[in-house]
Amino acid sequence: SPPASSPPASDAAAEEALKPAPESTWAGVHLKVRLSTLLGLDRYPGELAGWGSAHAELARQMVDQLGAAQWRYTLTCPEGYLIRTGLTNARPSTSRKRQASCQAVVEIVVPAALLPQLLSGDLAATIAPDLLKAWGPVIFDLHERLTDLKTQRLLDPRRRAPGAALRREVIAAIKTCVGPGCRAPAGRGDIDHRKDWAKGGDTVQDNLNPMCRHNHRLKTEAGWQLRRIADTFEWTTRLGHVYLVPVPPVLPHLPEQQPSPAEEDLSLNGDRDQRGEPWQRSTAWDETRHLRAEPQPPTPPRPRPDHDDDPLPF
Repeated sequence: SPPASSPPASDAAAEEALKPAPESTWAGVHLKVRLSTLLGLDRYPGELAGWGSAHAELARQMVDQLGAAQWRYTLTCPEGYLIRTGLTNARPSTSRKRQASCQAVVEIVVPAALLPQLLSGDLAATIAPDLLKAWGPVIFDLHERLTDLKTQRLLDPRRRAPGAALRREVIAAIKTCVGPGCRAPAGRGDIDHRKDWAKGGDTVQDNLNPMCRHNHRLKTEAGWQLRRIADTFEWTTRLGHVYLVPVPPVLPHLPEQQPSPAEEDLSLNGDRDQRGEPWQRSTAWDETRHLRAEPQPPTPPRPRPDHDDDPLPF
């Protein structure tokens, strides 16, 4: 029998186009965002490790798409410093479940005082009912982790390398390398013993800090000395120069948000939700209001100077 003929190139290309595109693994994406922002209580920006800030709307959209990522929680004290961190498998009811193929990390930062307020009903009344219902499993899970101290596991302090949980705790407390002027993300570097393990230093959070490989070698091979004083790292070079590196809080105190122009003067633009076009209901319409104002009359040209009476230059 004659050999089967291969399908035309056009048919093969069409079949290839119909195949679903491989799903992105979001490798290298680490998004930190406040729970209050995800619940619509404020519009504080999120933070993309190694990239910078992400405005509130973008951060919410990314979290909606990253349900399959690894979710971490970070509980903070009133001053904004770390109390506890860990993993959570809870997801909003509208979100996807965890998938090992997704390599992204979503870090939800929660002031410890916020969780009881969300469960008491006073603050919950200000959140959209559908949104509160969707995020209910996450809120209850975080509240249980805050009150259940039995979930903390103690590891041998003489262990050479920190385990995954301790490493996450160190990275959650200090987001970047502690070297002078270095902004390398903590998750991409080494975990260093401030007092060397070989000299009796324990593998505990108080003795660990993140470093990029360059600054790690400065400490271990170039003779630079490092110590921590409260919330500041003090580096001393071989020539005696001292560099101070402050440790910022996990949840910095940002200035109070100002109302948008539309909230200050609804009489000009009207209620955003009542506008006809979708693009008119976006915040960008309000933020560009000054560009749509009545143009000012052009400034009259300046009169040309009269140089007829000037003395000759020679």
